[in-house]
Amino acid sequence: FMTADEARDFGLIDKVISSREAAEATTASA
Repeated sequence: FMTADEARDFGLIDKVISSREAAEATTASA
């Protein structure tokens, strides 16, 4: 089980990855 800090870090990383993938998808389709 993750600690609060690990969960927070993972959440931040997940958001960054999702945002980056969304940006790449938008750029690729443009």
